[in-house]
Amino acid sequence: MQNLLHEKLKLVYIEWVDTIGDPDNGWKSEDDSDSFFDREDNIVRETGFVWAEDTDYICLVGKYMPSLDLVLSAHRTKIPKRWILKRVEFEYVPTMDFLEE
Repeated sequence: MQNLLHEKLKLVYIEWVDTIGDPDNGWKSEDDSDSFFDREDNIVRETGFVWAEDTDYICLVGKYMPSLDLVLSAHRTKIPKRWILKRVEFEYVPTMDFLEE
């Protein structure tokens, strides 16, 4: 998987299908089982920076902090591309000019 830190990180919005499990693992009727499988509340809407990407996965970080020696990241998600429903890329230009005097 290619780490994209040598380039500017892309800012993306992704909608993807997550797996869900029934927290009540007891016996269910046919109707109750059908109701569970008919659920559509497992769509995740996520915005992040593309840390790495290959043909199968996209890896997002919610925030990152470059320094002289290393780059720290937080809120990491690895998403199978087959689960992605929608992807929108935004123009993001990292800059330090916001501290101008």
